[in-house]
Amino acid sequence: MGESRITQNCDEKVRSIIASVRRVPIETVSLNSSLEDLGIDSVEGLTLIFELEDAFKIDIPDEGFERSRTVRELIDQLTVLLPASET
Repeated sequence: MGESRITQNCDEKVRSIIASVRRVPIETVSLNSSLEDLGIDSVEGLTLIFELEDAFKIDIPDEGFERSRTVRELIDQLTVLLPASET
């Protein structure tokens, strides 16, 4: 599997989790969507972190999530934490 395909799978997985937490269609969650525009509040932010940690089997530091303003920035933060085989 090529690197771009693996990254695409990671992108889709994150978008899917965000859509699930927000209870919206995945099509409404783009890489350029801001978390604020998606309506991710502090409670949903915590839920999102827990779901991402569970899905990717990682620990996400609070400051990593807080720095993320868009879905793409969140994915960039996650890829730093993921083993090379999962990105």
